[in-house]
Amino acid sequence: GINAEYGKQWYQRRVRAWEMEVMERLKKKTRRFNSATKVPMGTENKFNAVCGNFFYALMNQYDKELRTLSLTEEDTLVLGRLIYTLGIVLHCAGNSTAAPNMGKTLLDFVRVFTDIYVLDEYVKQSILFATSIVAQISPVAAMTAEIYPQLMDVRLWAEELLTEPIS
Repeated sequence: GINAEYGKQWYQRRVRAWEMEVMERLKKKTRRFNSATKVPMGTENKFNAVCGNFFYALMNQYDKELRTLSLTEEDTLVLGRLIYTLGIVLHCAGNSTAAPNMGKTLLDFVRVFTDIYVLDEYVKQSILFATSIVAQISPVAAMTAEIYPQLMDVRLWAEELLTEPIS
């Protein structure tokens, strides 16, 4: 009874000590060429709190008449850069709660320019870029319910681009 139990405990302690000794020796002799992969901890995106301030400020008064700036006629490069910048701001704000509304607003913004038939190639590329960013950041529920008609309008416009002759 008691001696048998004591013998088991002594044997288990002895085996454990022996196993520990072997493991320590193996650790000392083993060479490691790379360390274990460490997964970095995520950090809060501080841009999410102010993304709307940048986005809507850039979009504000784009159609204001200025003697020095005509976005749809002569200064199409500025218009193209504006649309690209809005797409990049939206991409950076992709995980914010304001992103779906910003995406819908950006689609409405670029749809205005799809109705203009004579557009610079750079503006066309920027519209396609902005539309792809909106499709990328939008939740599936929003794509099916809220922005689907706008996406289809831009898709039809893009299909028309494919059929027009190259200039």
